[in-house]
Amino acid sequence: MFFDYIDEKLSKQLIFKDESKLSINYVPEKLPYRDHAIKRLFQLFKRLLSTGGKISVNVLITGCLGTGKTVVSKRFGLDFEKFCRSKGFSFKYIHINCRERKTIFSVLLRILQQLNVYVPSRGLSPDELLLEVKNYVLNNRKYLLIALDEVDFLIKRRGSAFLYNFARLSEEDLTNRSYLSLILISRDDLIEKFIEKPALSTLMLNKIKLERYSKGQLFNILMARAEEALFKNCISEEIIEMIARLAGPYGDARYAIELLWKSGKEAEANGLNEIKPEHVRKAKSSIYQRYTLNDIISLSNQEKLVLLSIVKALKEKEKPYITTGELKQKYKLICEELGVEPRTHPQIWSYLRELNSIGLIETMQSGKGFRGQTTLIGISEVPILPLERILISSLEGGKTQ
Repeated sequence: MFFDYIDEKLSKQLIFKDESKLSINYVPEKLPYRDHAIKRLFQLFKRLLSTGGKISVNVLITGCLGTGKTVVSKRFGLDFEKFCRSKGFSFKYIHINCRERKTIFSVLLRILQQLNVYVPSRGLSPDELLLEVKNYVLNNRKYLLIALDEVDFLIKRRGSAFLYNFARLSEEDLTNRSYLSLILISRDDLIEKFIEKPALSTLMLNKIKLERYSKGQLFNILMARAEEALFKNCISEEIIEMIARLAGPYGDARYAIELLWKSGKEAEANGLNEIKPEHVRKAKSSIYQRYTLNDIISLSNQEKLVLLSIVKALKEKEKPYITTGELKQKYKLICEELGVEPRTHPQIWSYLRELNSIGLIETMQSGKGFRGQTTLIGISEVPILPLERILISSLEGGKTQ
């Protein structure tokens, strides 16, 4: 009886004809409003073929959350691999998410796994793993393009020396070929300030910045995805316009697509074959826009302490914003309670910039009602009570340093 019920539910798709088309991992054949970025990447990397692989090409793609950085890189990588095969050029694209991998060792291990090179997961140093990558490309004469997604997460925690080592990987090749190129993907426009000068001068980065989508662009993106993912007539243009309007202020396609997906799930959960406005409202209430639970869990303990200080200060003051002075007072008290050494003013600012880039906080300059200029800090997209519980639980689960 139970399995019959499950089988009936699985076979009765009311809204979705292909739910995978709304997945965060889906890479569409066409990317609306990102043709210029794809064409720019092709222009840059065609130099690999025209020079016979004697130069490397390194690119930095920046933009806010949901502007298409990841999908642009993946779409280009897939298409350029196919293009290289047609020209008899041995090339492979590898995409690594640095927020998921967290360490240089883990990044290198994943690269070798993608190359089908067996190495033990323990017992080797990052330098030894890099040597394995080097031996592979030199022995196989294969050109690699490695995309390091959310590279700012790795650089800010582990430094940028690994980028220099990557850039110099082929220097001992007697044929003077450069077998490794990089695409660095970052939310932070200022990431270059965190890259050491030797690495920065060796990489010679070409820059591509992706701007936020407009509401009209989000509408067209949603229309295209709905056509791929949903049955005909289960969503109206009016509902898609509603979703685009909700996501419009952020210019975030990822959020817009998630709203569309969750609205469809709400409709199906109610046994309906059409998405109604109330389904969109319920979907929005269930999404904390611009961040995921993983964004919070993967923060450093000090970043969690700063965020917790903001949350507690906002809760106590019952105001939409607090000043940096109020933050530092609360931060100092929390550090004293936990027996933790407070970080310096520049370090606190670096934490604030990271939290702002993720979308967990927002900052603005003070206006009328304040003496002098100060920075105001607020949280508008996230309910602070559940956020406080998540932070406390996460800090209790790990050793605070």
